Amino acid sequence: MERKIGRNEIAVFILNSDQELLLQKRSANKKHYPNCWALCTGHVEPGESLSDAALREMKEELGIIVNLSELHSFANGKFDIHEDEWQGTYFYYTFCNFNESDFILQTDELSEVRWVPIDWLIEQILKQDSTMVTLRNKIPMLKYLKENILFCEIKN
Repeated sequence: MERKIGRNEIAVFILNSDQELLLQKRSANKKHYPNCWALCTGHVEPGESLSDAALREMKEELGIIVNLSELHSFANGKFDIHEDEWQGTYFYYTFCNFNESDFILQTDELSEVRWVPIDWLIEQILKQDSTMVTLRNKIPMLKYLKENILFCEIKN
């Protein structure tokens, strides 16, 4: 069976200088994964570049403006989301040192944000914490960010 190409999406790992990752809690009215913790994600609009989609999602959902030069692409993959459709997901990371109260949340999308240590997040994923959007396939990326990106950025 030939599979169709679905809509592409982006996911942004937002990191701080304390080696933490920003999680956002999806609002209770969301169709998929209500009240669950997730990365900053969103679909790419027709005619929009992947990086522009990432910048737009961070601005819309969190009220933060990131310069394109501060947004780094580091992984992509295709995940089978339906029997006959592929969805491409493109991953970025950026740094932000806002306090949780500094973010301006899009309340129809999110109810709160939280900075969490990457190791803690990996533990929760491995425990299959039901309050987390499925992130198991992102564990290698989390480890890569912690061991390579955060270490280098903080060291420099």
